[in-house]
Amino acid sequence: MREYIIKRILQMIPTILIITLVVFAMMRAIPGDPIIALLGDAYDEADAEELRKEYGFDKPILVQYFVWLGKLVQGDWGVSILSSREVLNDVLIRLPITIELVVLAMLVALVIAVPAGIIAAVRQNTWGDYTAMSTAMIGSQCRIFFWECFSYWSFRFRWMGFCPVRVGCICRGRARAWCARKVSGVI
Repeated sequence: MREYIIKRILQMIPTILIITLVVFAMMRAIPGDPIIALLGDAYDEADAEELRKEYGFDKPILVQYFVWLGKLVQGDWGVSILSSREVLNDVLIRLPITIELVVLAMLVALVIAVPAGIIAAVRQNTWGDYTAMSTAMIGSQCRIFFWECFSYWSFRFRWMGFCPVRVGCICRGRARAWCARKVSGVI
């Protein structure tokens, strides 16, 4: 058992390195120059070069990756250009809500999956088995985004009759006016 655990931990190392390499490559693949985006339209080339040196964009891409990886491991995730705060602090502030959502999602999945699995096992080759298996297949093949949107609209608007306070970025057009009326009635 001990050898198995050590083997699994050693297998995690290349997996994590590959994940960090993919994340780094995706960040670098975003179109446009991040320095120009940071400085805005009216920028001076000297200021841009100075900022590129400060952020390390003047170094080779492999050096940039290892510097980024070292800072990531040390907990220096940089400063957000949106909030001007440490990114790690922003992540830690939102971590309890994220954990709560994960736990609730797992509980809902267990409440649905365990009875469906029991029905499928006890009543093999019946409509209950086929329904449970079909639902499981459809649920596992659909994208999470679809289920998030479906759940949000179903629970918030249809059954509960209101939507959360932060609706400005979600609702558009007539839906925004409807949300504003519902929220102002709730608050």
